[in-house]
This record gives sequence, C-alpha cells and structure tokens, in this order.
Amino acid sequence: MPDLRVRESMGLSADSAVVFVKTMEGNVYGISTSVDTLQPVWKSEVSLGYEICPTTIVEKNNIVFVPTQSGTTVALDRLSGDVLWKHKVSNGLITNLQPLDGKEILVATMDGKVSLLKF
Repeated sequence: MPDLRVRESMGLSADSAVVFVKTMEGNVYGISTSVDTLQPVWKSEVSLGYEICPTTIVEKNNIVFVPTQSGTTVALDRLSGDVLWKHKVSNGLITNLQPLDGKEILVATMDGKVSLLKF
C-alpha cells in the first residue's frame, strides 16, 4: 500500500468508479471506489514535483485533466494513467478546467488568463 499524502486536488471519474488524487510529490493516482480499502487502480508517472494546486481534477471522454500550480495542464489516459500530453499556458496556478465537446478544454489561471486548448 503506498503512503499517499494527498492535497485538495482530487476528482471523480464520470462513472464514479475511480477517484483521481494528486500527491504533494506531484504523482497522480486513480483509486477504486468499489472496495473498502485504499486500492490504487493506477499510478501515473507524471512527475510534477512538489505540487499544491487545489483545483479539481476532471475527466471527460476517458481523458483525465490535471491542473498544476505552474500553469500546466496534464492529460492522462483514464484507464492506464499514461501521460497523453502536457501544455503550459501560464506561470500562474490553474484555477479552473472545463472540458468542452470534442477535443477542447478551457483553462483559467490565477493571473487572469483564459485559454482554449485543442488536442
């Protein structure tokens, strides 16, 4: 069982089967909601470093979107945790991630930037 130090940044999969959590060390785990004990389904090798961004992790169409304190959005595969892509829009903390239809996501940051990412 891993010793997880999870901060405020968590999210729930669209089917409620997995809770996504980000550790203070910058790792992301998918945790099963169907068992009584802490059971990671996967661990992503995203390696964000020390990370305290409290913004909610969101999922849409089997892509998990992870916000960071350094203005980078990370996209992970919902089933494996593999990193699909990373994109930096600012040096400020990401305050909101809003997936749209298709392959777009709105990203807002603490320094007032709003970006539309297409992937």
